[in-house]
Amino acid sequence: MTFYPDLAHRRFSLNGDDAITTTDQMLIDDALLHVYINRPNLVKKGLPKPKTGAGEGKKKDEPKLEPEPFENYNMPKAEEISVGKVDLKIKRPNFWKFSGEYYLQMMQNTYSKNWFQGGENNYSWLNRLTFRANFNNKQKVSFTNILEMHLGFATNKSDTLRSVKPTSNMLRYTGDLAVAATKKWSYSLRLLANTQFMPQYRHNTNSVTSDFLSPLTLNLSLGMKYKISCFKKKLNGEINISPLSFNLKYVDRLNLAPANGIEAGHHNKKDYGSSFDCTTTWVFSPNVSWKSRIYG
Repeated sequence: MTFYPDLAHRRFSLNGDDAITTTDQMLIDDALLHVYINRPNLVKKGLPKPKTGAGEGKKKDEPKLEPEPFENYNMPKAEEISVGKVDLKIKRPNFWKFSGEYYLQMMQNTYSKNWFQGGENNYSWLNRLTFRANFNNKQKVSFTNILEMHLGFATNKSDTLRSVKPTSNMLRYTGDLAVAATKKWSYSLRLLANTQFMPQYRHNTNSVTSDFLSPLTLNLSLGMKYKISCFKKKLNGEINISPLSFNLKYVDRLNLAPANGIEAGHHNKKDYGSSFDCTTTWVFSPNVSWKSRIYG
């Protein structure tokens, strides 16, 4: 492993006359340069190769020198930087997502005396609260929980017993456990529970027509769910088709059983059938959206 200075001269010279002309010489120079650069510790110093013309040999009076060992080349070691003790905490991913929305709507209605359909002036207000707790492990299993609460009141001058009556009175829970089958289809087990907050009375009487848990409607259904996403993701939603559905209707007040299709003297009624549920959200623009729900 001898170091030839003329090799470096040929390779790095700016003089065009020193350029390599033969392929064999280029291959030899490439091989030697590879060793010089990557394994310099194996290379020993040597004399430059003498330039000889055609048919000329070495000069007799040329001194013979033994190659001197080339000093070992040691790569400098990178200095280790101390950053101190690192407090590493590993947290499990949170697959739950919580959200909700609330709005309060207030209205005033006024009727003129010559309005042929009649009516009475009133003030009304409506509260709506929706709370969502959704689980999705980003693989196949998802669990959706939606709690909806609607409660509204309106003044009622014609009722001598109650000056305010409920207009919207709903408490509804929807739970959906889904296991993905394909990209848009999934197996679905859904529970729907529906009742109301407070009692409803007949006009100018103390007769209760409905109350909390009177009735309570439960629906447990098993089927398939399809995800809707179209019009460049402006229309989104899902369709739940359940061929097998179990229905339970319960009343806490026995006197309301016949009015809810339950046999007199009994608190509940059971039946089987099928169910269909479709919920969609259509976003027309950043400020306008349309939400709809069809259930049967």
